[in-house]
Amino acid sequence: MTNRLPPAIMQYLKCSVITTQPVSKNTYTMKAIIRYSGLLLILWASVWNLHAQTESSVSFSSFQHNQALNRSPTSYQMVDETLEGEPGQTKIALRIIVSEKHSKESLTLLLQQLSTSIRARIEFQTGAPLQNIVIWAYISKTHVHSQALWLANLEQVGNSKAVIRFNELQLQELRSLPEQRFGLSEEQRKQVWQELNTLQATAKKEATARYPLDPSNFKHAEQRFQLSKRTTLILAEAETPDLLADMTGAVSLIPQTVITLRHSTHLKGRPWHYVEASSPIGEPSEIGWIDSLALASQMRFPDEAYYKNIQTLADELDFEYKFGLLEKYQISFRHLDHILIEGVFKKWPL
Repeated sequence: MTNRLPPAIMQYLKCSVITTQPVSKNTYTMKAIIRYSGLLLILWASVWNLHAQTESSVSFSSFQHNQALNRSPTSYQMVDETLEGEPGQTKIALRIIVSEKHSKESLTLLLQQLSTSIRARIEFQTGAPLQNIVIWAYISKTHVHSQALWLANLEQVGNSKAVIRFNELQLQELRSLPEQRFGLSEEQRKQVWQELNTLQATAKKEATARYPLDPSNFKHAEQRFQLSKRTTLILAEAETPDLLADMTGAVSLIPQTVITLRHSTHLKGRPWHYVEASSPIGEPSEIGWIDSLALASQMRFPDEAYYKNIQTLADELDFEYKFGLLEKYQISFRHLDHILIEGVFKKWPL
């Protein structure tokens, strides 16, 4: 391609060299100064015009890129963007939610276009090359919180070719049509799955609260406490404040006996607990009163028996709570087991 000077400069030079009239030395010098000043002015104008054309071309190219990105077959929503590192060593990680039904082709196009756009933006802002780009695509905010349930991922180091991976299980879930099972749609089964996991966590939390390690926290009905040493139980069938009037005898409870609180009352300025005592060796339960002072020195520390008691109670509560779930959705325990397996296999979010 031949480089040409702008027509204005060519015309100026032509006029400058064609002259037939003799001139004095001073006149010639003055005309030369004016002539070359005009030449410099025209050159500056030409350079400015070329720069303006270049900017226009760059802006138009950027506009075309943005238009292409907006025409991408897969729309998305930005969740967050993390930028770290010094200029030249900058790394950026993004998490996005893709909001439509997708194919590998559309996701690939979206991630590639997004990566190109991000690189151009960050390198323009920092004035240095971007070292690493990581993009994670999810199908919902719930999946974002689970982190492992990503749909597609792009990683690019420097100017190397971007590597794109897909989570086949998540793609399969998108492609599969919702089906009815046990009279429930897939969305309803997901709801059962989430409620089931919530109930199990609640049962464990409540079981732990019912087995306080500190006897001073033994003050709520249905709480249980395992004795660590022999403790006197005043037998009384009646739940009356005047426990001494109804006393029918006393027994010495052996260590590992579990007492379940029914209620508490105050006598002579301190709490007394009306409890049911369950023997660790299979003897019949006893009902009566225990002085809170007798428990004060029995601070417990977590041991195998403690955790076993909590797990046993958690299982009991879990079984009880599941009945409410079965009644709510009109399903059986067998159906519940199938939903549990389905949720694990499909990695439904909790």
